[in-house]
Amino acid sequence: MLIYHSHTSETYREPGRELLPAASYHRFNSRETGVVRAGAALAQALEARGVPALHDTGVYDYPSHPSAYLESGRAVAALLRQHPSIRAVIDLHRDTPADMTATVGGRKVARVTLVVATAVTSGLPHPGWRQNLAFAQTLARMMNERTPGLLDRILQVPSRRYNQELHPHALLVEVGSYHNTQEEADAAAELLAESLAEAVLAAGARSGPPAAEGRETP
Repeated sequence: MLIYHSHTSETYREPGRELLPAASYHRFNSRETGVVRAGAALAQALEARGVPALHDTGVYDYPSHPSAYLESGRAVAALLRQHPSIRAVIDLHRDTPADMTATVGGRKVARVTLVVATAVTSGLPHPGWRQNLAFAQTLARMMNERTPGLLDRILQVPSRRYNQELHPHALLVEVGSYHNTQEEADAAAELLAESLAEAVLAAGARSGPPAAEGRETP
């Protein structure tokens, strides 16, 4: 399993503090951020379930935030060539809405959105998007069975690829929003690992293809 962060800068609110404007919840050119911590929690929980996890903490949204997906895509393509046994690729982010909290198993957690980029209006080739969608649907079903309330929705984005053309089981995963705390995000990541580990096995995934030509523009 590969976990990375196109928007490494994204952070969560601090508990007990007044909520600031959305732009305040970034820490650029740093690996000490909210989504990186949530990614580490996900990786650790996957490892505990016997799923080897590679957590890439490269900074891709600095110095140019608009070029983040271009930069992260190059890194992901290289990692897939180096590690052909990777069975799924997760680009972990956090979102912006205020209603991304649930109680699951007695724990207050951030809700999770699975984002599938179909690219049907982008003008860029992504013929395998249905494989990404099928993987998201498998994962969503398992989340609803095992941890009801954790999943917010599956969101399809027709105008982008988000590097999902690089692997048939690549997803962009939004863990909560800046309205959530780090503790809620970490708890969500730990719960997500349970379904994610099983979804990978159920999908019978094999390694993705090498980097595609015609890279996505910002």
